[in-house]
Amino acid sequence: MENIDYAHIFAEIADLLEIQGANPFRVRAYRNAARTLETLPQSVNSLLGEGIGKDLARKIVEIERTGELEFLSNLRQEVPPSLLEILRIPGLGAKRINQMWKSLGIISIDQLEEAAQSGKLDELRGFGETIKASGLKGIKEILKINEYGVFKEDRLVGGETEAEVFSAVEVPWIPPQLRENRGEIEAACQGRLPQLVQLKDIRGD
Repeated sequence: MENIDYAHIFAEIADLLEIQGANPFRVRAYRNAARTLETLPQSVNSLLGEGIGKDLARKIVEIERTGELEFLSNLRQEVPPSLLEILRIPGLGAKRINQMWKSLGIISIDQLEEAAQSGKLDELRGFGETIKASGLKGIKEILKINEYGVFKEDRLVGGETEAEVFSAVEVPWIPPQLRENRGEIEAACQGRLPQLVQLKDIRGD
């Protein structure tokens, strides 16, 4: 395994612990370990016995020997990994995600979107209009778009036609002639796209 693989494991542990509401110092320890491993120029073994801490050192050895980490597997059983996708949404944070999970059973982006639109989030303390708006905006931002279509949580939500792609990201259809990355998306959302001249509009003398 490469150093970056170790870093991803410890970063996931830190995120799951934070969502779980674990001790902040414990979360920070895994977060710092992930950052150290990500930028470490030499082998991860060079850290063993150099003040990294016995617990983290044991986990590094276990990953090196087995390619897995029992602690992370157990943590994934306790905290739905799908909550990590929600953690990517700006403005929410681990504490609010924990609140949504424990109080409303929200564990996916689709459930969060439904709760925001139906008013269920109003039941939670501290979830005002700003937070709800930030969450809905963030959901749109984390849609994955590639040559195969538009995806949300690895589920295809549009892509068979151009119209489906635009509809999935809630943007009015933009004629190919106007796609120049010069503000046409904002103009389309505001209804300010210019009308293209068509053949029927051309008249001779």
